[in-house]
Formats: sequence, C-alpha cells, structure tokens
Amino acid sequence: QEQMQEVLMTYQKEQEEKFVKDMETKAGENKTKGAAFLAENGKKAGVKTTASGLQYKVLTAGTGKSPKATDVVEVNYEGKLIDGTVFDSSYE
Repeated sequence: QEQMQEVLMTYQKEQEEKFVKDMETKAGENKTKGAAFLAENGKKAGVKTTASGLQYKVLTAGTGKSPKATDVVEVNYEGKLIDGTVFDSSYE
C-alpha cells in the first residue's frame, strides 16, 4: 500500500512538472506570436495603438458631441484572438 502511494505521488509530481514546462513553452510561443501580430497589425491603415499597447480601429466615427467623463456611453466591440477566434463581443 505504501509503495503504491509513493509510485502514485512520484507519477503525479512528474505529470505536474511536465504540465508546467509545457505551459511555460506555450506561453513563450504565444508571447512571440502576439508581439509579431501587434507589430504587423499596428502598421495597418486606421489602427491606433495606445500607451498601454491596446490597438483599435474606428470603423465609423460618431458625429455627435463628445461625451464628458460623467456621461454614460454605449459602444459596440469585438475582441479576437490572433487566430481570429472571437472571445468577447457586444453584438451577441
């Protein structure tokens, strides 16, 4: 019984270490891909980049007066991953 528990704990530890290593590798790859995407996307016409790195494009500019800090506004947006997968949208 004790030997079985040791084997199981060793196996679980190995699997956890493998999982962490795989996630670190994937995180590094995603960071590299993300940086390349942002660099290319930032060159597209109409794309603006904020100081924080957020990129956006105004599709249709409003014609009314600008809101004040105390006003409530409504916006439509769609957040996508670099592969085009929509992860959040105000349209749905």
